Amino acid sequence: MTSLRRLIALFVVALAGPHTAAALDIAPIAGTAACVFDSANPLCATHDWNDDAAVTAADIPGYLRFTAVAPDEIRVSENAAAVTLRSHVATARLDKVTGNLTLGNAAGTGLTNAGVPSLKIGNSAEPLQHLRDVQHTARGIALTADAGTLTVEWSVEFPTARSVRTRLRPAAGAQITRVVSTVSAAPGEHFYGLTERTVDNRGPSEIAPGAGGSLDRRGETVTMVVTPTISLYTPFFHSSRGYGAYVEGTMTGTYDVAKTDSAIVKMDFEFNRRTNEHSLVYFVGDHDAILDDYTALTGRPFVPPRWGFRHLRWRDEHHIDTPAQLDGVEMNADLVNDITMYEALDIPPGNYEFDRPWTSGDSPPSPFISGYAGFASFTFDPERFPNTDKMLAALTQRGYHIFVFGAPWALGEFAADAHQFGYYAPRSSILIDYTNPAAAAWWAVKVQTLVDRGISGIKLDRSEFDMTELPDAVPNRATDIFADGRNGREMINGYTIDYARVHYNAFADKLMSTDFVHYLRAGYAGSQQYGIFWGGDSTGRNTFGIGEPTDLGLRAAIVQLARVAFMGFPIWGSDTGGYYQFGDRDVFARWIEFSAFCPLMEIGGGNQGGGQHAPWSMPPDGEPDAEMIDIYRRFVTLHHELVPLFYSLAIEAHASGRPLARPLVFDFPDDPTVGNLFDEFLLGHDLLFAPLWHVGDRVRDVHLPAGEWIDYWEPSHRIDGPATITAPAPLGRIPLYVRAGGILPLDVHSDVNGNGSKPLSEGRLTLDVYPPSGTAFTLHEDEGDSTFHVTHSDGCAPPAPCEQWTIEIAGRPRGYIVRLLVDSVSDVALDGTSLPRVDSFAGLESSESGWFFDASAGRVWAKFTTSGTSSGLIVGR
Repeated sequence: MTSLRRLIALFVVALAGPHTAAALDIAPIAGTAACVFDSANPLCATHDWNDDAAVTAADIPGYLRFTAVAPDEIRVSENAAAVTLRSHVATARLDKVTGNLTLGNAAGTGLTNAGVPSLKIGNSAEPLQHLRDVQHTARGIALTADAGTLTVEWSVEFPTARSVRTRLRPAAGAQITRVVSTVSAAPGEHFYGLTERTVDNRGPSEIAPGAGGSLDRRGETVTMVVTPTISLYTPFFHSSRGYGAYVEGTMTGTYDVAKTDSAIVKMDFEFNRRTNEHSLVYFVGDHDAILDDYTALTGRPFVPPRWGFRHLRWRDEHHIDTPAQLDGVEMNADLVNDITMYEALDIPPGNYEFDRPWTSGDSPPSPFISGYAGFASFTFDPERFPNTDKMLAALTQRGYHIFVFGAPWALGEFAADAHQFGYYAPRSSILIDYTNPAAAAWWAVKVQTLVDRGISGIKLDRSEFDMTELPDAVPNRATDIFADGRNGREMINGYTIDYARVHYNAFADKLMSTDFVHYLRAGYAGSQQYGIFWGGDSTGRNTFGIGEPTDLGLRAAIVQLARVAFMGFPIWGSDTGGYYQFGDRDVFARWIEFSAFCPLMEIGGGNQGGGQHAPWSMPPDGEPDAEMIDIYRRFVTLHHELVPLFYSLAIEAHASGRPLARPLVFDFPDDPTVGNLFDEFLLGHDLLFAPLWHVGDRVRDVHLPAGEWIDYWEPSHRIDGPATITAPAPLGRIPLYVRAGGILPLDVHSDVNGNGSKPLSEGRLTLDVYPPSGTAFTLHEDEGDSTFHVTHSDGCAPPAPCEQWTIEIAGRPRGYIVRLLVDSVSDVALDGTSLPRVDSFAGLESSESGWFFDASAGRVWAKFTTSGTSSGLIVGR
């Protein structure tokens, strides 16, 4: 028998129409007890009302009334025991006696129970009690409570349909030091996000990395204090039960993630006496929905220009040495080595960064800051970089975009103004106070001179409040008052946001566009608006790069990529090989493989232990390694070929916060195998990669989730998931799988990876199509979107082929190469006109259009140019 609830749902959908999201308010017959509806008791006259359910009560004599909760409507109902707030997708029920808040989804299913907050006053913790004076507001409620002898205003509101904000405002002048909030932790519940650092300790997370840390944060204590050098932090986590929690503001805090009490997550934060409020936002939904609302609140992620996704080559230091010649001009020998080796080894140019020290001058002598080369100006050091203008022109002519190192320090030629006009942060003679509008404007003018030199972005380093970064003073006290009124306790985590903002605005104002990229080491909630991120001083050795080789730095980098996917930082990469020079070639090879699928692929670092983070100069003796050269070239090239995919995903990330690369649990939350799996990822919707990190491994287990998956390296090998397989992984082969039905857009310029060639592919978009049919992909570009839809037909209408694949293309006119996996081909037609068949790959290169079937690979190649905004390619067999 069909349940009444289902009939009600069908009835309301019929009334509301297919495009109206709705939850139901259902009212019992007047004069009866409230009830739960089921098929055995359709009019329920005696059952107790369940206030947590999605069904609520009203009164029309003899009838039931059904009304939909509109998408932007918040309903509040109240009885003696509780107040319930409801949107069309979420519920929040506040118990008026205990102060506990139950967060639920649209069906009323409880997601977590938030305990009543406690305020720390002196040495005592005072929970809110005596809840009273409940007032209904436009989107929730406001009420009064007591914390000991203190009166507190407390509000619970829905800022959006999927988010619930709780805010505490104590009476003015209250001597509150901290606020403690808790949520329940169910058995088996996972918690994601918070920090990229693998464990909450600088030693075993970066200096001498250990094997600790995974994707799930359960069982950890996490300190919310931005700390060098693995410095991405957000007071924000996701739960596997379908909600997220974010502590607003930048005050420091600590998370006890079900460590002390396995049933409780505790959030213990400093109270901000300046603003005199403390707020926490809960988000309801899947991981996509949570990040969408979180980034709508804290800022949408920055979208780099398309060229920003090409790999970046850098050195920790370009040495002062005998110059070498490039284009007949004497230049820095390290730079010339990089550029000439790239050209000799057929490695595509990308982006190039000059790290510290690249500038002229030095800081003035003082007990604290002498000897800090590279912070004193924005002028290239002529001794280190002779013929600077010609050097920069040579890079630009070869297609490189140029980056330089930057820090928030005013030393050298900047110091006099900073001292005279009061541009320094409190107690500091180094750190700029970017909250001072005059200081920010003054610094922006300095920064904009880099744009005039053709610089395309800055590596924004050193913004953490730590003695290792600020050797004279750390302005982190409550008495350190910055220009905008914030104090040092707020700026510990907040400074890095302002640092990024000022540099973003400087370039954007000068260029009148966002055709630049800043990449940052440190970040907090909101930093994602201003740049992309790298993972700090990861290492290929233990103990500051002078110890024994280790593969645990690579393991840590893989964990970091998994972590940041949940933190609102969608574009991330790491120092390939480690900032501290790797000591094992396996580590370098596997790190290159991994970095190729990270949105930011950057290769460089220190030269501790010999070598140059380059396959032509391997440690310990600086000798070339032919196998490593091949791996470096192939994976740098593959990363460049994936740029259309990276860029399209970045545009999606800006709209929704969705990370480009993410661990499998993000897309497959119901797969029990992946809840704590940190080393398998999806890039976009269709490409699964599983990096290796352990030295000596040549196979690894790979879990393939539900669906059919195609081995990228051996496309004839198809696997039905869910399944865990043992994947071959010789050095230079990362396990890589494409979801059946996937479409990969590629920008191919060479034959290095067998994805095309320069004469065939350059200037054309390559579409790698992996049947079956019924799939679609939308490519986002500056010129507009293009959509590709694949269908399959077994119908036969002679003389047409009896089986055919159709690829419908909607988008701007352009040249294409389409590669489709198929057993055999009889004809390929574009918009009803057959393309000429050629007998070889070389024949296709020299043709204006045509197709070639590679029987050995089971793949057809089609070359054509569309003339309109809608075309259809038909492949028949």
